[in-house]
Amino acid sequence: MEISYIDKKALRPAPFYVLLLVQLTLAVGGIQGGWRLISDPTGRSLGIPSEILTSLPLTSFEMPGTFILVMFGLVPLFLGIALWVRLPWPLAERTLEGCPYHWAWAASVGLCTLLLFWTGILFCLLGYRIYYQLIDGLMALVLLNLLLLPSVRQAVPHS
Repeated sequence: MEISYIDKKALRPAPFYVLLLVQLTLAVGGIQGGWRLISDPTGRSLGIPSEILTSLPLTSFEMPGTFILVMFGLVPLFLGIALWVRLPWPLAERTLEGCPYHWAWAASVGLCTLLLFWTGILFCLLGYRIYYQLIDGLMALVLLNLLLLPSVRQAVPHS
């Protein structure tokens, strides 16, 4: 008996849904934080001390806000949707031909790595000065742990 597409979706484990929820939380935070940095490039609306800009090679937070909006807002939202519907993307599938998992799973692992790297760079440049750094680092670790669970990996086979 062959399982239909809808039946396969119904068999997804609980950690898969937790993964989607955490990815959505990251997306909402990234969109909100990025937009606030773009609309208020001083960072005051997020409680970022203004003296932080003096230790960075920037004159405002507009460029980091755009990066955060796109990479930690729109990208996780897109990847969550792609994992949910198992969105086919031939270019990504060809690029990740040897990967036994869906391309959005691999991209999500890459996104977690980028978020950890981003958090580490901020920590090196600024020290621990903003609680967002802790939240971002923990979010990346939680996402990475969820992505690496065997039940989640089995729920996202290569298309």
